[in-house]
Amino acid sequence: MERKVWFYSGPGVRLAGIIELPPDYQEGQKRPGIVLAHGPGGAKEKLLPDVSRFFAAGGYAVLRFDYRGFGESDGPKDRLIPLENVDDVLAAVTFLQQQPEVDPARTGLWGTGTGGANVIWAAAVDSRVKAVVCANGQGDIGRWMRTLRPPEDWPK
Repeated sequence: MERKVWFYSGPGVRLAGIIELPPDYQEGQKRPGIVLAHGPGGAKEKLLPDVSRFFAAGGYAVLRFDYRGFGESDGPKDRLIPLENVDDVLAAVTFLQQQPEVDPARTGLWGTGTGGANVIWAAAVDSRVKAVVCANGQGDIGRWMRTLRPPEDWPK
C-alpha cells in the first residue's frame, strides 16, 4: 500500500514523498521505518520503488522522497548542495517518525550514490537513526566526478 505525502525541510521547502507500508500491515501496528535517499540523477519513482517494495515486503514502513529542487519537490531546480540534502534526509526522518504506522524508536536510512554519503552524514549527526546502509556511495564527489571525465573537461 502506497500513499503520496508532502512534508517540509529547511526554510519552508515542500518535499514530495511516497510512503509504502508492508502488504501485511494491520491498522494500529507500529512498524520500523526506513528512509530511502537517492543520488542527484535519481527520483522517488526511479530506482527506489524496487528498493521500497523489498523493504516493505520485509515488514518495514518505507519513505522515499525527492530532495529539494528534484522531482516534484519545491526549491531551485537541480541544485546539488550536500548539506541541504542531509537536512532533507533528517526532515524525512522527522516526518516518517510522526506517522501512526511507524515505531519512532526504530528508524533506519538507506542511500545510494550521493544519497549513500548523505545518509552516513545524517546518521552521524542524529541519534534518532538506529541503522544506516550506504549502497554505492561516494565519499569525495569531486574526485569521483574526475574519474568520469577526461582532464580537459574538469574545468566545466
